[in-house]
Amino acid sequence: MFSLRKESDVSAQTDMEGLVELKLATTGIVWIAHVEAQGTDHLRVRLRNDDLGVIPVLTTGTSLECTMRAEDGRYYVIGSVLKQESATVWLSLPPIWRMEERRDTTRNTGGFGVKYVSSEASGLASCIDISAGGVRIRTRGTLSSRSHVEMLFTLPGEALPVRVEGIVLYSRPAEKIEHGFETGVKFLNLAIGDSMRITRYCRG
Repeated sequence: MFSLRKESDVSAQTDMEGLVELKLATTGIVWIAHVEAQGTDHLRVRLRNDDLGVIPVLTTGTSLECTMRAEDGRYYVIGSVLKQESATVWLSLPPIWRMEERRDTTRNTGGFGVKYVSSEASGLASCIDISAGGVRIRTRGTLSSRSHVEMLFTLPGEALPVRVEGIVLYSRPAEKIEHGFETGVKFLNLAIGDSMRITRYCRG
């Protein structure tokens, strides 16, 4: 049995230059903020004053479109305000960031190894395909539906691994081969940088 847990690897995050654009859904006004801290489903940012020295007052639940810049383009997600203290704002975010073109994330053939650990089993699986929301892997044995699993894999062409938790959606006998199971796993608590890396890989 091996463990995939470790401290967050900051170097594995996509370079987002420490800035995020916040666009109010109601007015379309854009504010620039500095990222102070980030988790799998939230951001803490510090708002910049506008040219007149004004900082917006954002009530809890306010919807914002959050956009971050990476080397290969811009990523966005719709978030909501948790609270605000002066220029500091806490945002709740879904785990999946999408490219600015707002197209659905395409899926890409896998063909790489995935180490997995669950309460039932552990081992090396083969990725069948992957998206920013989850992965389909071929395992030696079946995994129970709704069970939790930890995974470790390295995307082709990259050096830094992705470590992520997931929940098993299904596990059924694999087609076209005599042995093995096809197992669908939905990602949980996917780090923002990892979501961007997977999205970029899926877009080819």
